[in-house]
Amino acid sequence: MQQLEAVQAPLKLGTYFFPKTIFESNTKGKFEELKVPEVKSVYTNASPKDEDAFQWTVLLAIESEDFENNPNACFHFDIHAFGTFEWTGSEEADLDYRKKVMAVSGASILYSATRDYLGIISAQSPFARYTLPAIQFRPIDEPEERPE
Repeated sequence: MQQLEAVQAPLKLGTYFFPKTIFESNTKGKFEELKVPEVKSVYTNASPKDEDAFQWTVLLAIESEDFENNPNACFHFDIHAFGTFEWTGSEEADLDYRKKVMAVSGASILYSATRDYLGIISAQSPFARYTLPAIQFRPIDEPEERPE
C-alpha cells in the first residue's frame, strides 16, 4: 500500500456559492431508454482579488451533455461554483506558484461541493442520485503522468 503524507494546503476557503444552476430533466425520451449523461466540459479560473495575491476567487463550471447531443440523456446540468479563498502560505511564494495552488486546490474544493450539490438536486428527480465522476485537476503546463 502506498503511504501518503497529509499536509495543510496553503489556502483557506472563505465562502462559496452557485451563481448558475441549470438542471433539466428529459421529458421527451422514453423513460426506459434514458441514461445518465457524460460530463461534457469542466472549466476553471483562479484570479487574485488584491495586488498582493492574498485574496483569490476561483470559478468552476461543469456541464453535461445536452439533449441535442445525447437525446437519451436523462437530464442535463450546467452548474457554476464560485469561491473565495485566502492564501495562507509563505509571503515569499511567487505568483505562478500561488495561482497553481489556488487553481488546483480551489477547483478541487469547489468540485467536491458541486458533487454534493448536484447529488441533492438529482436525488429529487425520478432517476437515481447522480455523483460526479472523480477527476484530477492538473496545471496544463505539467505533463500527464501515466503508470508503466
